[in-house]
Amino acid sequence: MIRQLYDTLFRSIYSLSWPVALLAPAVVLLLRGAAVFLHPRTEKSRQIFRVLFPVWILVFVSFTLLFRSEHEREAVYEAFVSVKKWVGSGNAEHVRSFWMNVLLGIPGGLCFAGAMADRRPDRPFVSALGRVLPAAAVCFALSLAAEVVQLTQDLGQFETDDLIANTLGGFLGAFPELAAGLLLAILRWKPKNAFLAKLVELLNEYWHVVSYIFWGGTTTFVNWLVFFSLEGRIHYLAANGIAWVVSVTFSFLANRAFVFRSGSRGLAILREGLLFAASRLFSLGLETALMWAGVELLHIPQGLVKVVVAMSIAVLNFLVGKFIVFRKKTEPEYEDF
Repeated sequence: MIRQLYDTLFRSIYSLSWPVALLAPAVVLLLRGAAVFLHPRTEKSRQIFRVLFPVWILVFVSFTLLFRSEHEREAVYEAFVSVKKWVGSGNAEHVRSFWMNVLLGIPGGLCFAGAMADRRPDRPFVSALGRVLPAAAVCFALSLAAEVVQLTQDLGQFETDDLIANTLGGFLGAFPELAAGLLLAILRWKPKNAFLAKLVELLNEYWHVVSYIFWGGTTTFVNWLVFFSLEGRIHYLAANGIAWVVSVTFSFLANRAFVFRSGSRGLAILREGLLFAASRLFSLGLETALMWAGVELLHIPQGLVKVVVAMSIAVLNFLVGKFIVFRKKTEPEYEDF
């Protein structure tokens, strides 16, 4: 039964469409980066990651060793073989195995970095670097051990590409820590150069705009992720509607908590939600009409239409939210980073 569960899980992950395989980790890493940036690292959060990291090790060992069948002993020491095949043929399927190994390493880097203590809270970038590099090194060591066991126990090929991919995944999983640390360091920077000092001052002053763009981009990724996960399973307009509901809910919560930092309570929250949803209903109608026109009238592929229309709608939503929905609100005070 465990083997059947493993086979089902393996096939499900390996058969993910490229948009989902790319968007899912992007959304997770963006949210992790925002969490590290917005909230201090607590002992409780580190304890959670200390529990999750051994779970990931078990999954990693299961995927690479436990359920492997005997295989002729072979070693491929050349690096980026699959990437070279992709470049030569133009067929992205050549790099599917490489990318799946990257995905396998991402949770390991994320959990290991999240479990480490913050050694230098006064220097966020240096502290983050001290978590990211060990996380990548641990993923490299574990991957190397798995590749050696595969080779010596006739469980598969020793592939340099797998080693590189797992290590890259570990680095990407920990990278939100580095990005958040760098951004905090920039916002706290007091440069002596007048021009640089003015740039940092402007960044702090208009941080709400930067935050709006960040969460708008994350919302777009959430929308795309839901749409492409449903694409081909239900009608594309139904998939677009579900993606809209999920992404608007996510956008409202993110904007309310992190962009405009609304302190409203009770019915005021409902009013905000209704006003926010009403502004998005207009964009939904426009998006649906544009998608229908692109697919049915112009016969453009669904995925391409979705991406182009979603980018246009994202710009429209920003303008409507800034100058209509939240126009009468006073600018909130933001913390001094």
